[in-house]
Amino acid sequence: MDQENINFNEQYKIRIASPELPMRKHEIVKLLIVCEIMRRTKGSKAYHLIYTEKPVGPGKTCDVYHKNKLNGDLYCYEIQKRVSKKWLEDTMRYYDSKQINWQLIDLKKLSNDIDKLSEEIKELVLV
Repeated sequence: MDQENINFNEQYKIRIASPELPMRKHEIVKLLIVCEIMRRTKGSKAYHLIYTEKPVGPGKTCDVYHKNKLNGDLYCYEIQKRVSKKWLEDTMRYYDSKQINWQLIDLKKLSNDIDKLSEEIKELVLV
């Protein structure tokens, strides 16, 4: 296992994309996704890389990035409030071409109640 590639100073840091009021739900969902991944991979931190706002390609940044170093599986979570048909097609094409598992998190479909939101996130996390 290649431990040198893990930057433990950057692990589990939540990068805030925007502190503005309309983005708060986005940032809370991002935090809940990271928490759920950490809960599910408890005890094996050295084998899981989790980053937020991570560039994954030219002009492409995913909200939550998770790599399982044991099997090489890669997961990206895209948190969106508005999803255009073009954005969805481009995103699907990009992730499919890179063979990356990805999940669209549609903010409009999620509850504003923190307890319900937490339960909904558990259903959406791919790990």
